[in-house]
Amino acid sequence: MKKGSRKDIELVSLDFLKQSKSLGIFPTPVENIVRYSQLIVDSKTDITKIPKNYLLRTSEVLKRALRKWRGALDRREKVIYIDPNQPEVRKKFIQLHEVGHEALPWQRQTFEYMEDDDSTIDPDTKDEFEAEANYFASATLFQLDRFDEEMQKLPLEIKSPMYLSKLFGSSTHAAI
Repeated sequence: MKKGSRKDIELVSLDFLKQSKSLGIFPTPVENIVRYSQLIVDSKTDITKIPKNYLLRTSEVLKRALRKWRGALDRREKVIYIDPNQPEVRKKFIQLHEVGHEALPWQRQTFEYMEDDDSTIDPDTKDEFEAEANYFASATLFQLDRFDEEMQKLPLEIKSPMYLSKLFGSSTHAAI
């Protein structure tokens, strides 16, 4: 299985930005990128709301995982599920993270042959795939080198990343 380097991920991100006609558009039009990926977003279904009678039988591991749940990709249905309780700027990042799982060819190919569960994906690979999807989301939201180029034009003060967070459509925390 081929795993991606930063450069591989950046090339996929650049292609998605170009093909979705999002490159150089601010704030980064996440909805265009999601549409280009042929995925749809469901931010109304709250999968953390499991009936109490089911939770009694559910493992503690699943209960803990659901408390940390932010988003998920259903590859078969081509749906991104987003925790509806997340702030809007966080939802954008989560959407791009899930697009990353679908967009990165080595991840997509891996899941064409196996299901995503503890018995088929080893934890190290799963962690690596999560880090790659995070990097794809960040690179895409901040349009690769464009964030750094814009930052170079601004004074070194707290107002600069605050301005850039609005320009790119990110959280202030991510811009800092």
